[in-house]
Amino acid sequence: MVVVTAVIILLASWLMSISQSAQETAKSEYIYQRQELHYALLGRPRDEVIEIIGRPENSTPQSQPGDEYWYYRNPPTWDEAADKRDSSMILYFEGGRVSRLSF
Repeated sequence: MVVVTAVIILLASWLMSISQSAQETAKSEYIYQRQELHYALLGRPRDEVIEIIGRPENSTPQSQPGDEYWYYRNPPTWDEAADKRDSSMILYFEGGRVSRLSF
């Protein structure tokens, strides 16, 4: 009985990890149009940005508390004018919230 319970717990844990991994992969594979991502991120705090597009490649704190730049290499965005995926993106935070995006 103990072995069966341990196997069930192990199996449930494994299935949950697969589900979380699949959700993270699906989130990271979605490619946003620039304008779409702009609307999705503008005014959002850091933790919500991480939930939407993940952690940045690099970040740079600025002189004011809550202000910083986040740099993404190969962000999940599409440049419609060039008809290709963007190679970089910078998010600007002011007061701890996204104030603008630069591609």
